[in-house]
Amino acid sequence: MYQTIKVGGRTAEGYPIIIFPDAGAFWSLSDEDYHKLILYLTNVPTLQDADLGFVLIIDRRNDKWSAVKTVLLKISGYFPGLIQVVFVLRPLGFLQKAISEVSNKFFREEFKFRLVICSSVEDLHQHINASQLTTDLGGTIPYNHEEWIQQRVAVENFTSNLQEISSSLREMTRRLQETEFPNDVQSTISLLENQGGEYQNLKEDLRTAAMHGETLLSCIRRPTTQNIHHVKFSDRFINAAAVQRLLLQLDETEKGFDTFWSQHEKRLSQCLELRKFEQEFKE
Repeated sequence: MYQTIKVGGRTAEGYPIIIFPDAGAFWSLSDEDYHKLILYLTNVPTLQDADLGFVLIIDRRNDKWSAVKTVLLKISGYFPGLIQVVFVLRPLGFLQKAISEVSNKFFREEFKFRLVICSSVEDLHQHINASQLTTDLGGTIPYNHEEWIQQRVAVENFTSNLQEISSSLREMTRRLQETEFPNDVQSTISLLENQGGEYQNLKEDLRTAAMHGETLLSCIRRPTTQNIHHVKFSDRFINAAAVQRLLLQLDETEKGFDTFWSQHEKRLSQCLELRKFEQEFKE
């Protein structure tokens, strides 16, 4: 799926851009692979941005009109989001130019989404600022596919790690809520020590995850000579925003867990004092 579909910047209205590049072997994608890939890419932007809708750019300058139709049919058949407009950079071959007028009219009538046919990247720049486009579209955003994949894998791994920690926190919270307080001093002391140890282990997991997230965020934000002027608009900005949201959720989760543990520990300590009093009274 190498560069079959990729992300760009944003339009002036704030719509996220998805690009179907000319060099991408889109025809080789099965419907299942296309569904998985486009579903993933539409989930990369924030929910707020995705709710605005997407702008799609289909670059087929070195292809045929039949290839344009193939892409449009796939998009028409399945796209998990609102499409604001689809821009098509039309085929440039002599024969392709000859049939372009007929094709333009046919395409516009066949598809429900708004379709704009562009004869050149200069035409495209009339609609979308070049600063929001990748270099293959005459833009200024550098696109490194390997770097993009590495960052996305790192973000996904961090997300998965936090989900595991959250699951452990929920499980421990449930067990603490169902705790039956012992009737003797030693059992109460043992319970307090055991549950306190579990709490400290989870706290260490939370601290480690937070450090991992901060390191990841720093790496994503660190500009290279290629992207130093484009961090705000490129996929790096999206990835950084995703990690920031996860770190905020982690912080809120930790605070909630600390509050719950503090209350539970207080009840256990009160139970221990009561059991000590009862033991002394019996003696």
